[in-house]
Amino acid sequence: MSKERLVGEKLLECWGVATLGHDIQNKIPKSAVLNPSSSKWERGVAFFKIVNGLSSKINSLIGSTLLSSSELPFLLHSPCWSYVANGQEQIILKMSSGNSEDDDGFVLKLNARSVIEANFDVCGAASKLKKEYMEVNDMYKGVQVDVPQQSFLVLNIKNPVVDKPVLAVVEKYDRSERIDIFSNCAEEVVALNGNLRTSLSEFATRFMSIWRRENRFIDIIGENNVSFRKFPGQKVCADRVIIGDPHIIYSRQTLQKLQQVNSTLYIKTLDKFKRLEQFSKW
Repeated sequence: MSKERLVGEKLLECWGVATLGHDIQNKIPKSAVLNPSSSKWERGVAFFKIVNGLSSKINSLIGSTLLSSSELPFLLHSPCWSYVANGQEQIILKMSSGNSEDDDGFVLKLNARSVIEANFDVCGAASKLKKEYMEVNDMYKGVQVDVPQQSFLVLNIKNPVVDKPVLAVVEKYDRSERIDIFSNCAEEVVALNGNLRTSLSEFATRFMSIWRRENRFIDIIGENNVSFRKFPGQKVCADRVIIGDPHIIYSRQTLQKLQQVNSTLYIKTLDKFKRLEQFSKW
């Protein structure tokens, strides 16, 4: 095995540990990376917390180790990569063209499992992802909410880090601050914008209607999956609620499983249903 390939596999292993073992409760300190008693998972997560605080040049280097612009099915002029974040399901890279007229560029969300797992069904997952994305758009058609425009790609990546087909989602980069609709300040936020209050009420009404009729719901379990947007320099949030993760649809069975594996999160999710019921009556 070549030295480059060996280094690539080790780096990919670290990506996998940090990504699939995301520190949801933010309890793992950065110092865990040097603590001999830390587990492999804890060291991986701590490493990426350190990476998040590094300079943009180093972040750009990390982005470039995973993907080259030549592997994209579209052209970027003087492409610039930067690592943005990692979560349980995806590794997020920001890409911009280097053209000052090119707004804020795009983000490329690499499906973490497709990067890490050797026998991952990339085409099957891409088909499922697009199907759910279209379903979410249909579910909230006619409601004053925003759903990010997304394109779904299967990239045939070949470099020392990744040498396999990978599933990716492309969408416009959004610089806005996200405020969860279930945060304590939600009522204060919508009080400043009548259009946003209407948007939240319409979203909640449609959400509860679909839940009662079909026993299905989009992902409200995680934070900021449905949120308000506040852009730099603006005192008031944008007029519409945004569905930030528009391709996860859960069922009643999801709640039953959640009750068994994480009772605390289950109770919090039930509280969110109650708040949506309240929002729908505005």
